[in-house]
Amino acid sequence: MAIALIAAAVLFIVIQIFGNMAVETYFSRTNYVQRENNRRVGQLQKFVREKKIALEDIDKIAEWVTKQNVITLQIYKDNMLVYDSDYPSENIPKFYISSNYHDSEPYHVMKFSDQIAYVFLTGYYSYQFSNYVIIAGIAFSVILFFCIVMADVRKILEYVCRLNEEIQILESGNLEYEITESGGDELACLARGLNSMRKSLSEQMNQKEQLVQANSRMITELSHEIRTPLTSLIIYTEILRSNKTADWRRALHYIDKIADRAKRIQDLADHIVQYASGDVMEYSSWEDEFYHRSHDE
Repeated sequence: MAIALIAAAVLFIVIQIFGNMAVETYFSRTNYVQRENNRRVGQLQKFVREKKIALEDIDKIAEWVTKQNVITLQIYKDNMLVYDSDYPSENIPKFYISSNYHDSEPYHVMKFSDQIAYVFLTGYYSYQFSNYVIIAGIAFSVILFFCIVMADVRKILEYVCRLNEEIQILESGNLEYEITESGGDELACLARGLNSMRKSLSEQMNQKEQLVQANSRMITELSHEIRTPLTSLIIYTEILRSNKTADWRRALHYIDKIADRAKRIQDLADHIVQYASGDVMEYSSWEDEFYHRSHDE
């Protein structure tokens, strides 16, 4: 927005400088003022003739001058000023001119319905052209401003569409895709926030995957640890059931083995419950403990 305002202001100033220079050059190289004065004198004579305006109809003459906007008119009768568009009718200063009129001079013969008088008409045409230059400067500056703003809006919309497409990529599960960060506005801050969230989610997913793998490994190890004492229990139970030995000391030995294996199974079950509740030592520590216990014998 600031760039658009600066560019529009610079363009307006440039148009004013070169536009006024062009107007001054045009007026200095042509006889535009004289031609325009003659044209407007002709219009005034036509108005006086068609409306049958008398010299005393000052109000009608003043109304016509007002519609012309950029001219000043003086009317002389018998070398004396009788009308001046720059002064109210009641405050016309006393002013006389010589009687040596020539058609080449700015004074023109004007035939009113009741008498003949001389008029002096000139216009401030340069101001009119300067107004045109100002209007053109404003118009082109506004156009440039809106073009720059619309270009920025289009750029923002394209960036929003790109962010939308990249967010859809993230939604598909590709957390390794990096969001495009462009500029330093709010959208860029949003993109940086999305990238931070993407990295955080990616780390959490990796941790979760590692945890799943650890759980799978733990279950495998626990299954093995449980299967070993269970096998021993079955063997010792079959020995006692078969009554192949009558030695009570040996029987007590097998009973102690059965009790020991049952205790190990109970400890494993307790560790599983603790792990499920989150209140357990590191898996590697108690894994080593059961590994050594299983190889003590």
